[in-house]
Amino acid sequence: MAEDFTNFKLKIGNTIKRTGRKDASQDQYETLLFTFRPDSIKDQSGVLWRGSANPNEKKKEGNKVYVSFENQDVAADGKASSGHYFEGNTVAAKDDCILIVDETTGEAVLEKISGSTRLTKLSKVSLPTSKPAPLPD
Repeated sequence: MAEDFTNFKLKIGNTIKRTGRKDASQDQYETLLFTFRPDSIKDQSGVLWRGSANPNEKKKEGNKVYVSFENQDVAADGKASSGHYFEGNTVAAKDDCILIVDETTGEAVLEKISGSTRLTKLSKVSLPTSKPAPLPD
Protein backbone atom coordinates (compact mmCIF):
# COMPACT_ATOMS: atom_id res chain seq x y z
CA MET A 1 0.00 0.00 0.00
CA ALA A 2 1.49 3.33 -1.09
CA GLU A 3 1.69 6.23 1.34
CA ASP A 4 0.06 9.55 0.52
CA PHE A 5 2.33 12.57 0.80
CA THR A 6 1.50 16.26 0.92
CA ASN A 7 3.89 18.58 -0.89
CA PHE A 8 4.90 21.91 0.60
CA LYS A 9 6.93 24.71 -0.94
CA LEU A 10 10.00 24.93 1.31
CA LYS A 11 11.38 28.40 2.00
CA ILE A 12 14.53 29.38 3.87
CA GLY A 13 13.60 31.85 6.61
CA ASN A 14 15.21 35.20 7.39
CA THR A 15 16.93 33.85 10.52
CA ILE A 16 19.01 31.55 8.31
CA LYS A 17 19.52 34.04 5.45
CA ARG A 18 20.85 36.90 7.54
CA THR A 19 24.52 37.10 8.30
CA GLY A 20 26.57 39.11 10.72
CA ARG A 21 25.43 40.68 13.96
CA LYS A 22 21.98 39.77 15.24
CA ASP A 23 19.48 42.59 15.34
CA ALA A 24 17.10 42.29 18.32
CA SER A 25 14.32 43.84 16.24
CA GLN A 26 14.43 40.92 13.80
CA ASP A 27 12.52 37.67 14.26
CA GLN A 28 13.88 35.19 16.77
CA TYR A 29 12.57 31.74 17.54
CA GLU A 30 13.03 29.91 20.83
CA THR A 31 11.82 26.61 22.23
CA LEU A 32 10.29 25.91 25.64
CA LEU A 33 10.39 22.46 27.21
CA PHE A 34 8.17 21.88 30.23
CA THR A 35 9.43 19.09 32.50
CA PHE A 36 5.90 18.86 33.91
CA ARG A 37 2.69 20.30 32.49
CA PRO A 38 -0.54 19.91 34.49
CA ASP A 39 -3.67 19.04 32.48
CA SER A 40 -5.40 22.06 34.03
CA ILE A 41 -3.34 24.48 31.90
CA LYS A 42 -3.84 22.88 28.50
CA ASP A 43 -6.57 25.36 27.50
CA GLN A 44 -5.24 28.32 29.47
CA SER A 45 -3.25 31.37 28.43
CA GLY A 46 -0.25 32.31 30.51
CA VAL A 47 2.43 34.97 30.80
CA LEU A 48 6.11 34.57 29.92
CA TRP A 49 8.81 37.01 30.97
CA ARG A 50 12.58 36.99 31.08
CA GLY A 51 15.52 39.09 32.17
CA SER A 52 16.94 39.71 28.70
CA ALA A 53 16.04 39.22 25.04
CA ASN A 54 19.56 37.97 24.33
CA PRO A 55 20.10 34.21 24.93
CA ASN A 56 23.84 34.72 24.30
CA GLU A 57 24.18 37.04 27.29
CA LYS A 58 26.86 35.82 29.70
CA LYS A 59 25.08 36.65 32.97
CA LYS A 60 22.71 33.92 34.15
CA GLU A 61 20.28 36.54 35.49
CA GLY A 62 19.69 37.84 31.98
CA ASN A 63 18.77 34.38 30.75
CA LYS A 64 16.20 33.60 33.46
CA VAL A 65 12.71 32.84 32.13
CA TYR A 66 9.48 32.62 34.10
CA VAL A 67 6.09 31.36 32.98
CA SER A 68 2.89 31.62 35.00
CA PHE A 69 -0.57 30.23 34.48
CA GLU A 70 -2.94 31.92 36.89
CA ASN A 71 -5.74 29.60 37.92
CA GLN A 72 -9.13 31.14 37.20
CA ASP A 73 -11.01 28.63 39.37
CA VAL A 74 -12.54 29.79 42.62
CA ALA A 75 -12.24 27.54 45.66
CA ALA A 76 -15.15 26.77 48.01
CA ASP A 77 -14.02 29.56 50.38
CA GLY A 78 -14.43 32.14 47.60
CA LYS A 79 -10.69 32.70 47.09
CA ALA A 80 -8.95 32.10 43.78
CA SER A 81 -6.95 28.90 43.88
CA SER A 82 -3.23 29.07 43.17
CA GLY A 83 -1.78 28.97 39.69
CA HIS A 84 1.15 27.11 38.16
CA TYR A 85 4.59 28.71 37.95
CA PHE A 86 7.70 27.63 36.05
CA GLU A 87 11.27 28.89 35.73
CA GLY A 88 14.29 28.08 33.61
CA ASN A 89 17.38 29.48 31.92
CA THR A 90 17.65 30.14 28.21
CA VAL A 91 20.72 28.71 26.53
CA ALA A 92 21.88 29.64 23.05
CA ALA A 93 21.06 27.09 20.37
CA LYS A 94 23.89 26.08 18.06
CA ASP A 95 22.54 24.58 14.83
CA ASP A 96 18.93 23.84 15.75
CA CYS A 97 16.13 24.78 13.39
CA ILE A 98 12.36 24.67 13.41
CA LEU A 99 10.08 23.93 10.47
CA ILE A 100 6.92 26.06 10.41
CA VAL A 101 4.29 24.41 8.23
CA ASP A 102 1.24 26.28 6.95
CA GLU A 103 -1.15 23.75 5.46
CA THR A 104 -3.48 26.53 4.30
CA THR A 105 -0.90 28.13 2.00
CA GLY A 106 1.04 24.95 1.29
CA GLU A 107 4.30 26.53 2.47
CA ALA A 108 6.90 25.44 4.99
CA VAL A 109 9.55 27.81 6.34
CA LEU A 110 12.82 26.68 7.91
CA GLU A 111 14.00 29.04 10.67
CA LYS A 112 17.01 28.97 13.01
CA ILE A 113 16.33 28.69 16.73
CA SER A 114 18.19 31.30 18.77
CA GLY A 115 17.67 29.72 22.19
CA SER A 116 16.09 26.95 24.20
CA THR A 117 14.63 26.97 27.72
CA ARG A 118 13.91 23.96 29.93
CA LEU A 119 11.20 24.97 32.41
CA THR A 120 10.71 23.31 35.79
CA LYS A 121 7.64 23.73 37.97
CA LEU A 122 8.21 25.85 41.06
CA SER A 123 7.04 24.24 44.29
CA LYS A 124 7.45 27.52 46.19
CA VAL A 125 6.62 30.62 44.22
CA SER A 126 9.55 33.03 44.20
CA LEU A 127 8.88 35.11 41.13
CA PRO A 128 10.87 38.26 40.39
CA THR A 129 9.56 41.45 41.91
CA SER A 130 9.26 43.23 38.56
CA LYS A 131 6.59 41.28 36.71
CA PRO A 132 5.52 42.64 33.34
CA ALA A 133 2.28 44.53 32.95
CA PRO A 134 -0.66 42.31 31.94
CA LEU A 135 -1.25 42.01 28.21
CA PRO A 136 -4.53 43.30 26.79
CA ASP A 137 -7.10 40.64 25.89
